[in-house]
Amino acid sequence: MLLLNQPGDVNDEEHRLRHRLTSRSRMIPRRRSRRRFHRGQCTAATRAVTGARLYASGAVQSFEAAAICTGSNVGYVRAALVVVRAEDSELLGMVMAGSISLPAAAAQVRGVSRLMHAYREADTGARVIFGRTVGSDNLLELACAAS
Repeated sequence: MLLLNQPGDVNDEEHRLRHRLTSRSRMIPRRRSRRRFHRGQCTAATRAVTGARLYASGAVQSFEAAAICTGSNVGYVRAALVVVRAEDSELLGMVMAGSISLPAAAAQVRGVSRLMHAYREADTGARVIFGRTVGSDNLLELACAAS
C-alpha cells in the first residue's frame, strides 16, 4: 500500500500537474516550440532550402555549417539541395507549401538533380562529347517529349 504523506511522495493533484494529465488520465497535447508554417510556407523546408542555397553558393563549406546557420539539420539540408538542383520550381513550391515532404521530394527527383548538376557543371566540350555519345536522334526525341 502506498502512503502519500511520506517525504518524496506526491499527491494526485501534483501528479496531474507534473504529467499534464486531465481528470480522465489522458495526455494533453504538448504545444510545439516552433511554428510549422509561417505566412503559408513550411518553416522547416524554408530553413533547409536556405541552408542548401548557402552551401551551393559556397558561403559555407559543409552541410553541418549550413544546418547550424539556418537552424535546420544536415539531412534536411542535403534533401533540399537535391530538390534545388533539380530546378523543378513546381515541386519546390509544393515542398515550401507543405504539400509534399522534403525527403519524399528529394527521393523523387534525385536522378534528375544529378543530371542537371552534371550538365550545368560541364563545359562546352564535354557537352559536345555527351551529345555524340547519346546521339542526336535520342536528344531530339527527348527535347520533343519535354515540350
